[in-house]
Amino acid sequence: MLAANAPNAEITTLTLHPDELVSYETELGDDISAVNAAKQVSAFASFLYEGTAEAERINQLFGDSKAFDHTPYKGKMDLVFVDGSHAQSYVGSDSKKALEMVKPGGVIVWDDYRGPRRAKDVFSVLNNLSKEIELVRIANISFVAHRAPK
Repeated sequence: MLAANAPNAEITTLTLHPDELVSYETELGDDISAVNAAKQVSAFASFLYEGTAEAERINQLFGDSKAFDHTPYKGKMDLVFVDGSHAQSYVGSDSKKALEMVKPGGVIVWDDYRGPRRAKDVFSVLNNLSKEIELVRIANISFVAHRAPK
């Protein structure tokens, strides 16, 4: 959807390949239902964009986001969309990397800010993060956004 609606954008996306599910790193404090859900929704090796005109502008990466070397992307991304595991350790790690990857004036958008009963670790981590940086909840959807200072 993003590639189709941003015809000049290059998209880089990261997901955990089904063959790499064993690399998922659970930590103390991670909600087991969030861990299981992450493993279930990461079991994809093919995607809806394949065979579309947008596919040539999408760089599909595979791997565990905690182990992902984001160094080449530091300070270079206009938009970082965080929609990964809801487990506390992953939300924290993904958020830290997103903050390092976004360029000055760029935007980070987190999905699944749905409250303590539906995605408790996303809710908790983002609420804590809001004490350090400005976060804006987008009304009527599950997005929270941050614009990096210029």
